[in-house]
Amino acid sequence: MSDVTIDLSKVSHIVVDWDETITKIATIHLLAAAAYQIKPELEPKWKALMENNVAEVSKFASLFKPTTLALSSTPELDAEIEFLEGLKPLEYGLTKKIEDSQIFKGLNPAVFLDLIPQIEFIDGWWDFAKMVESADDPPGIVILSQGLSSEFVRAVIDANYPENKIIIYGNDIDWDTGKIFPEGYQVDAKFEESLTDPAVVHGYVRNITDKERIVSKLKKEALKVGKDLWYFGDSPVDTLSLLVSSRGVVVNNKETFDNLTDELKVPDLGYIANWNEIKFEST
Repeated sequence: MSDVTIDLSKVSHIVVDWDETITKIATIHLLAAAAYQIKPELEPKWKALMENNVAEVSKFASLFKPTTLALSSTPELDAEIEFLEGLKPLEYGLTKKIEDSQIFKGLNPAVFLDLIPQIEFIDGWWDFAKMVESADDPPGIVILSQGLSSEFVRAVIDANYPENKIIIYGNDIDWDTGKIFPEGYQVDAKFEESLTDPAVVHGYVRNITDKERIVSKLKKEALKVGKDLWYFGDSPVDTLSLLVSSRGVVVNNKETFDNLTDELKVPDLGYIANWNEIKFEST
């Protein structure tokens, strides 16, 4: 496992997962806990939703039979990719169940601002972000969150680093209706074009393949200017994005790194226990 050294002059985009890559905990659970305190009568309870989702994923895993060809040079990795892509209906279903519970309907988003001081960050994140953005020709930092509220992520970022230029791709909650999915939501081949439309820059990050699609789109932009895209993530949810990036780095989850490198034979992955471990190449 080699040092992770980045030459900012050769990088156009730095894309970073949010929960447990930048933060120490999954902030989605903080949002839900705060909402249930306001609406304690709501059913199903958050714990039940999460446990049901785990059970559905476990059932899917037990029944999963890869169609990977025996002649594949990377059968384990191909099977993992097929498995992750197959989770899409379950990921969609979980978000729809959260939406249907109306947990966020009619809530004032200001109530969630009190949560910001509770959020702890992986050591060195803010120093890393500021170092990147202070470069002569800085790469763009993109936070790619599969969580519930890009508005909340923005509030957290701005509270800790007011002068940031970070772009956020995430999901938006309509606080009046509690809706998470945009009207007529679908993911299809036209999704790439939607990334250039300011009206839908936020949203459309419901599942693993949405994340991969966004990273692939941004990588094309990087390659057009002859530069790289780096992706940082912490969990199996990030696998597809790590694979399509120019350089992938696993953050603070050695188990994920070991599985990808030892079991799935993914080459050239980096690993950092915290953001202080990244080295910057002098130019």
